Amino acid sequence: MKLYFYIYLFVALQGCALTKNNDYILNYKELRVASDSDSLVAREASFYPSIQEFSNSNACMKTYKELQKEGYLLLGYAIFQHKGKLSEGLAIQTGKGLGAHTILLSRELANSGSLYNVEPETGPGYNSGMNGSPIIEALISSEEISKSNGKTFYLHNALFLVKTTP
Repeated sequence: MKLYFYIYLFVALQGCALTKNNDYILNYKELRVASDSDSLVAREASFYPSIQEFSNSNACMKTYKELQKEGYLLLGYAIFQHKGKLSEGLAIQTGKGLGAHTILLSRELANSGSLYNVEPETGPGYNSGMNGSPIIEALISSEEISKSNGKTFYLHNALFLVKTTP
């Protein structure tokens, strides 16, 4: 009986540590919950979401606009800077926990300049079903160039999507 208790305690503590260190969860902005949509494509319990990685945020947003036409809904997004590129596996685990079917992920140098050409009124996320286009606003406002102690920071942009039935 004690052995089971210690195993349970170890697993619980590991789960807390992963959540505490998961920047995708810590910076997640929820727009809807997957279980609230009646027309979602069914998935198995062992299903892992697919992931598409992009070299910049503009390409990520362009693909998101295309997927909207195919019936994808945005559950939420995470936008943050990190001192390195976080693994795709961490984004996939986060997406699985959220109930996502697809994840769009871009990880670029924080000072790459790819967002300087994006205007809130004309950018790829404008009027995309999100009030005030919070993704584009967040991307544009994240123009903090951070290089401290010789570390290069990356801007991570992850969109968590679900597929609806036609």
